[in-house]
Amino acid sequence: MKEAARSLFKAFLRPGLATFLSTALLFTLSLAAGVLNWLYLKNEGIEIAAFSFLGLSAAYLAYALIRYGVSFYKRRIVPKMDASRLSCVFSGARGSRIVFFSLGSSLINVGYAALHLAMAIIYSSFWYGSSAAYLLLLAALRTSTIASSFHLASKTDLSGDELEKAKRKIALVEASLLLPFDLAMGGSVTAMIVEGPPRVEGTIYAIAFAAYAFFKLIAAFVHLAEARKGNDPVISTLRMLSLSDALMSMVSLTVIMDSTFSEPETELIWIKALVGFASVIVTAALAVFAIMKNAKRATTALP
Repeated sequence: MKEAARSLFKAFLRPGLATFLSTALLFTLSLAAGVLNWLYLKNEGIEIAAFSFLGLSAAYLAYALIRYGVSFYKRRIVPKMDASRLSCVFSGARGSRIVFFSLGSSLINVGYAALHLAMAIIYSSFWYGSSAAYLLLLAALRTSTIASSFHLASKTDLSGDELEKAKRKIALVEASLLLPFDLAMGGSVTAMIVEGPPRVEGTIYAIAFAAYAFFKLIAAFVHLAEARKGNDPVISTLRMLSLSDALMSMVSLTVIMDSTFSEPETELIWIKALVGFASVIVTAALAVFAIMKNAKRATTALP
């Protein structure tokens, strides 16, 4: 009996194809039961049971997919990263992994920029339009940094000093491009505070922005921890862009939460101002520090 329970628990923690398909079937049946009950039966007990099974099966499917994704990443992706030229350029596999993960983060940026742009059109909002432009800029800067990294990795004739100076130039250019756009976002934050963002109906936008913000915060902390283990200029640039992304996501989350859930007469203007300007100032400080750090080293010989 104890062995059977142990085997069942292991099967639960390590879902195979049969377990996955069974859970998918339960999810489908629960969804169908919930919809049919909502359309015809209107029974509260069936509704609770159907959506309870729906939530549990959805959570287990998500766990199974994440587990499979992590396993696939470790078995197939990590060995290729470790053997890539990027691993040599960044003095280890950790740097190449940050580069690859940053590429995925750029794709997410583009998706949420599209969401901001849709909200800008729906609500005729300058704030959401400028936020969309800033997210696209971050995606472009991150992508150009990654493209430059791959270009460096393709060069086999660079000496150690030449490679380091090339990295410093990349970091200098990216920080110099980020600074003016960040200051422009200060103007957008000011306009948002003075005019106020439009009222947003429904909670779907707030949920989407919350998921995005927490993902970006987690990614920023991971990049911060990884980048501190080395002093590579390109990896530090990706860390700077990740932090800027996380900060702006918190601004967007604060704005959407306030415009969705608070009443017009109780809008928390001072909180939006604090979060908005703090984000702009911190990002500007990071960009200025990166410019000062890399400007001289990008042109002079290294010791």
